Amino acid sequence: MRVAPAAQVAAQVCGVQVGPVAVLGRAVDRDGEARTLCESDEGPVTIRQNG
Repeated sequence: MRVAPAAQVAAQVCGVQVGPVAVLGRAVDRDGEARTLCESDEGPVTIRQNG
């Protein structure tokens, strides 16, 4: 999935602005290190490299 659509989904789930999530997504894309964005009722929302 491209960073922009994933950032929009994650931002909506976590109730945060899309911009910072997109920046975080690009960082994950660069270094491959997963990062947790927030905790939801269903568990952590984590951004990770998919490929």
